Amino acid sequence: MNSPIPIVAGRHLTVSYGEINLKLYVDMRVGIGGDKWPAAELFCSVISNTVTSEKLFRNLFSGKKILELGSGNGMVAIVMEKLFDLKLLIVSDIEQHVDLIHKNLHENNLKVAKAAAIDWRDRKNSLVNDQFDVIIALEW
Repeated sequence: MNSPIPIVAGRHLTVSYGEINLKLYVDMRVGIGGDKWPAAELFCSVISNTVTSEKLFRNLFSGKKILELGSGNGMVAIVMEKLFDLKLLIVSDIEQHVDLIHKNLHENNLKVAKAAAIDWRDRKNSLVNDQFDVIIALEW
């Protein structure tokens, strides 16, 4: 009989993308979004590449109102705010992830990014009907 894979309790990590260092608390007890996802790591690597971010992503994200769907622990938002001059960044996930997102945003001294619980199927949620310039949804 195979034993189940243990759920990893919270742990602190230091993660680097180019010259950007971030403090990240990951905790699988909040659900599958509590850990680092390969898609988020790849996205952060691509946008932090100096040549790539200067030529493409700076124009796409700077000065924009952005919504990230399914943020998990907020890692992508942290890297984005450290790289780009964002107008607003709503970092969203289901309610059980919001405290973890808040913790990571606060730990990295973010000013623009705001954590929010959002179910995009719920049209009564004011964020669902808000206007954003860019919506990010990473899946792996």
